[in-house]
Amino acid sequence: MCGTQVRHTFINQEDQLFYPLKDRIITDNNEPKHQAILSHTHDLVCAITEDGIYEYASPSYAKTLGVYPDELIGQHVLINAYPEDKHIISTILANMSKTKDASTFEYRKFHVNGTIVLLECKGAPIITSTGEIEGFVFVSRDVTEKRQAEKKIRNSEKLSVIGHLAASIAHEVRNPLTTIKGFVQLFSET
Repeated sequence: MCGTQVRHTFINQEDQLFYPLKDRIITDNNEPKHQAILSHTHDLVCAITEDGIYEYASPSYAKTLGVYPDELIGQHVLINAYPEDKHIISTILANMSKTKDASTFEYRKFHVNGTIVLLECKGAPIITSTGEIEGFVFVSRDVTEKRQAEKKIRNSEKLSVIGHLAASIAHEVRNPLTTIKGFVQLFSET
């Protein structure tokens, strides 16, 4: 993912303040830095065309999904996507093309071994200097274990509430029974 220097027209003052930073980030001599960052991140980073074809996939795809990045280049982004989530991904791409805004969403993909991996994704359009969309860049993170842990916590909280409810009901039932037992003892003595 190398870049070229482009001229910027400033939309607001914030853009002007960060222009020198933007200028340094997109120069070709930073490609080794970018490659080092991308090759050592656990997040899935990809660049796709406007039609949804992979142009770049980070090495983390091999660990997270079991598929090597070279195998993805030229494939459609919906490859290995969970069937029920393909519509979500297509809708997000269409919305991003229309609005030219970034989007955050969750979707599922199949690991090569057949397991399902839940991914939290942040996508943004790549906009040319003429204002047209050239493609999209996505950064996805595996949140499968996080969501499973959250589910276990919710279940344990539900069980805790059920336990308290059962104890409360037992207490409420025991009180009248104690009273009845006392009356039975009194009547049996008389």
